[in-house]
Amino acid sequence: MRKQIIGLLAGVTLLAMGAAVGSAADADVSQPVQSAQPSASPTQTASPNSTQEPLIIKGTTKVADKAYAGRKDLRVVVIESGVTEIGANAFDGCINLHAVYIPKSVTKVGKKAFNQCPNLLVLMESGIAQSVVDEMYQQELQFRIGPTYKAGEELVINPYRIGYPQVGRYWSVNNIRYKVVKKTDTEREVVAMNLSYAKNSDKNKVKKVVIPNTVALAGKTYRVVGVNKNAFKGLKNLTTVTIGKNVRNIGAKAFYGCKKLKTVKIQTKKCTFSGKSIWKKTSKKLVVKVPKSALKKMRKQLKKSGLKAKAVKAA
Repeated sequence: MRKQIIGLLAGVTLLAMGAAVGSAADADVSQPVQSAQPSASPTQTASPNSTQEPLIIKGTTKVADKAYAGRKDLRVVVIESGVTEIGANAFDGCINLHAVYIPKSVTKVGKKAFNQCPNLLVLMESGIAQSVVDEMYQQELQFRIGPTYKAGEELVINPYRIGYPQVGRYWSVNNIRYKVVKKTDTEREVVAMNLSYAKNSDKNKVKKVVIPNTVALAGKTYRVVGVNKNAFKGLKNLTTVTIGKNVRNIGAKAFYGCKKLKTVKIQTKKCTFSGKSIWKKTSKKLVVKVPKSALKKMRKQLKKSGLKAKAVKAA
């Protein structure tokens, strides 16, 4: 049975990984290495850097609070029968985690157990306690109850609904978290929400951010049309930002408090700016470069957003 579950989850994670990978040229965000092991972890039989072999959790009744928090190497987790509780924040910040199997022996899931796992699908055994199901809803997770383990499972042939992002769902690409805001047969759009690192210490190591023209989700191209409010607020070491040509709006306080931010290159010719605090408490040497053909118009708009006219220059 365990081999069947592993095969199923491995298929799911490969499909999900393909769904959430963007072009390396699209973003240049530094990626600190996370290698910390939990101090008292259950038995694990996974290769640390494997993308197909799952982490097997057995020989314990509880996955401890924060046991695997921040583990960027995790892709698939199988919790074996006998485990009764998943602790609070147990997998918090496992941003590359794509599939978790939970047996019906689990009766309690702690708060934020799967917080900041943007591409996760939870598979639960038939007969699992309603309290666990309720917690899945509470944590706004994608989940499925009672997957079959026979050859040709639906999840392998048809990648559930995880392979097809829905409006309102979040996906991470190259350490930037996006929200799907539009999806039709002809138009697909996302907004850059924030960095997807679990820890502020990792976020504050980032010096350069690129908001690309497009990102690839589930093999489909989505235009990046906005930067959310507070998106990169307070990043202490951020110095350079490039904003793609499809961005139509930059939200309030998007770069507020980025004290070392000195260069912003805006490639779009049509963009609105929300509020007057987008650039507040950034470097006094900040220069915003815009397309030459749109300099006059953009300078006027940027001035309204709190930026001095002399800080706006032609790219």
